[in-house]
Amino acid sequence: MKDRLLNLVTHPALISFIIWFIIIFFIHPLFPKYIIKKTDEKSIRRMTDYYADLDADGQSEKIRVEYGDPQQSQILIYKLDKVVEQYNIKYNPARGIPMFFNDFDSDGYQECYFFTMSRDSVFLAIFDPLGRKGYIVRNCFIDVRIIARQSGDVPLVKPVTLIENDQTGLKDFIFYITTGFSSYPRTLYRYIIDSDSLIRSPESGACITGCRAMDINNDKSPEMILDTQAPGNYDLNKPYSDQYSWFMILDKNMDFIFPPKRFPKNPSSLITVPLKKDGNLRFASFFNYFGTDSISSAFLLFDTDGNQIEKKHVEGFETEHSNIFPNSSNDFATFYFLKNREGEVEEIDGNFKTIKKLTIQQLVSVAPIASIDADLDGMDEYIFLGARFRSIIIAMNDFSSSVTFTFRGDFMVTTASQFLTEPGKPLLYLQSEDTGIFLKYSKNPFYYLKYPLYGLIYISTLLFILLIFRLQRYRIRVKEETGKQMALLQMKAIKNQLDPHFTLNVLNSIGSLYASEKNRDQADYIFSKYARLIRETVISSDQVVIPLTDELEFVKNYIDLERFRCDNAFSYTIDIDPEIDLQKKIPRMLIHTFVENAIKHGLKNSEGKGRLNILVQKKSKTYLIEIEDNNSEKAGLPKSDKGTGKGLVIVRELVDLFFKLEKIQIKYSLKNRLSPDNEHIGKTVQVIIPL
Repeated sequence: MKDRLLNLVTHPALISFIIWFIIIFFIHPLFPKYIIKKTDEKSIRRMTDYYADLDADGQSEKIRVEYGDPQQSQILIYKLDKVVEQYNIKYNPARGIPMFFNDFDSDGYQECYFFTMSRDSVFLAIFDPLGRKGYIVRNCFIDVRIIARQSGDVPLVKPVTLIENDQTGLKDFIFYITTGFSSYPRTLYRYIIDSDSLIRSPESGACITGCRAMDINNDKSPEMILDTQAPGNYDLNKPYSDQYSWFMILDKNMDFIFPPKRFPKNPSSLITVPLKKDGNLRFASFFNYFGTDSISSAFLLFDTDGNQIEKKHVEGFETEHSNIFPNSSNDFATFYFLKNREGEVEEIDGNFKTIKKLTIQQLVSVAPIASIDADLDGMDEYIFLGARFRSIIIAMNDFSSSVTFTFRGDFMVTTASQFLTEPGKPLLYLQSEDTGIFLKYSKNPFYYLKYPLYGLIYISTLLFILLIFRLQRYRIRVKEETGKQMALLQMKAIKNQLDPHFTLNVLNSIGSLYASEKNRDQADYIFSKYARLIRETVISSDQVVIPLTDELEFVKNYIDLERFRCDNAFSYTIDIDPEIDLQKKIPRMLIHTFVENAIKHGLKNSEGKGRLNILVQKKSKTYLIEIEDNNSEKAGLPKSDKGTGKGLVIVRELVDLFFKLEKIQIKYSLKNRLSPDNEHIGKTVQVIIPL
């Protein structure tokens, strides 16, 4: 079982799959489901461009707002790059107030809804440039504005939607105005366009940060679900003070459908989305407290009467920088929790349990700058401002896919609209203070090609792993053959070093010495030499590569024994350079073989006149071992009957094997020594070992 498991774990197919999975994990971002491409860019100053298909012909008109005159706004309507209408509206809009487009009378032409401000008032203008071709409402007073002391706080006007008017058959305009430091207005409005009348929500100090229209009681008329914030800037004596966050829902008449629910305290926010649980409509609220008191942030579940029925403390998110979003794709059975500016998203069910985790790119703010059906698939996409104000992120409304577009520098988006040029091919238009950019958001044509590419990557990985396995097996086979060769050479070397004739002769000589009482000291000396020789042979019997010092010690003992055998027919010296590293690895028998040949082929018959010199010295990048004698056969002559020449063959094989093992190429040469009369007087062997 263990062997089977090991075979499975080390199988090339499994190893290839693991590597393939890692590769796919890292290249997956290269194949997003959607892509963004810039199609055009223009410089624009002291004006704002919007795009909308006002006449439903499949092509967008350009609506340009110019701010050259501080007392009025000049609005030009372009169709096919030609000005078809112009409107001069008193006052300028405050920064960040978008123009809104919709068809309130269902005549097929969209009207333009445009807010302006004086120092103390907010005004609305509605005009129909391509239908009625004129004003429907001009400079309609909406409300006063109260400017906070020592503050330049400007009210923020946010269009919400148009809702059906049961009596007129037309649509009414829903919007809200909110402030940060100023105390007024903080109100939700229903403007009845046909009768030029306005319905305001009850007086409130609640700071509105969002509004979502939804029919919650099946009366075919939407209610308004408010998001609120508690900055703590408003007097406690005012109704619904911004010292608290509030759960508020209003009906079409701008009345609360239940008394607002208060949540202490500032600074905090309360964001609410619809959530269905057990088939019943509920509301999930995210209470986000980001102060210093010991107040826990939590998910809250309310029924349609405003009763709190469940609560769960929330942790592990970025306080003040988190948000929740409804999930309309599954009939509000879950909602999405954007936990931080790192783009971590969780899908949460009706029991406040996480059922899925997703990730989009890094954000500047968790509040989208716009929600637009960028690809005309019937579902809006969220547009977020990316990290460091240098990118935008477009995410599907279920956060299952997101894609980033990076600007060349900082780009603070002020408006976003959709530009239609031809059917089915919309563009996004984003504008900053001085630049407008057209972007194409579309499905990646190569998205589905990733699957055959993934298959090709796996096959390539498998072939690569199989190649490595083949090479590894080849290396193992070479290693096994090298091991066999080493074992064979070891046996040859031992046999050559312990030549039976040499051994018998030495033992006979030692025995002769022991026969005489006066030669016993010499016999002990010679026997100790022989014992050390045998000992070195046995100890290194499993080695082909040995230290230089061991080889020299073996050679010295061998020479002493041979001198004893031939009655000191020759003398010898071993000279070692002090800079030599005696632990340097060399092939076994490298020096011994040449010494043995010199003794066998001349020196042992020198009758006291022979000389053997061994020199080991260090050069710049090599060790030089020189073996010189004065009485041996010529190099290259036929071997005498006293030797077989097998020793030199073994040396050559050992040198080749040493190169395979150590990657060091040893070179050696044999040269004849000649007298002045050109007579042979010995031989010199040079061995060069690279450092």
